[in-house]
Amino acid sequence: MNTKLRSPRIATALAVAALCITLAPTAGIEPAGGSSAQFSGFIQTEMAKWAKVARNAGIQPE
Repeated sequence: MNTKLRSPRIATALAVAALCITLAPTAGIEPAGGSSAQFSGFIQTEMAKWAKVARNAGIQPE
């Protein structure tokens, strides 16, 4: 993760409700701060979840 993204100033900006309200509908994201380890854990969880969905739906990788 980029060092700038871990800065306290970025974490403070992400905590501002107005920023989150603006980003969520326009970018389709939920802004969140955190460490690179937390982000890695999130990605691993998402990969496992969507791999299961794809398997259950019979989707084959191309």
